[in-house]
Amino acid sequence: MTKPVAPDQGLGAISISFEGSDFQNASFSSFEVSVADIEAGNMSSYFADMDNDLEIKVIQAEKQDGALSLSGSVQGTLTWRKLMPISERAKDPTRQLPVALEFDVTVENEF
Repeated sequence: MTKPVAPDQGLGAISISFEGSDFQNASFSSFEVSVADIEAGNMSSYFADMDNDLEIKVIQAEKQDGALSLSGSVQGTLTWRKLMPISERAKDPTRQLPVALEFDVTVENEF
């Protein structure tokens, strides 16, 4: 998750979330990207996951000395959604945000 990326344009934090067991071969069980819509509030965001044709490329994945390092890129189009209140959850396919992101993360195992 990041700090707000363009608050003057109404865009808040970017969140990239993923799960998988074979990152070297880009084998994810889930992968999603969201960008907060701070102008709309009420937990609104632009969102896409693997079901929305995100293109995910893994450049490097390795486990060494109890740490997992992963880098790559993701491209696609996020669609606006409103999550709260639950009674008003909605998606608006006319509001879209194209993204091309690079990520580089290291997760350390502290067990």
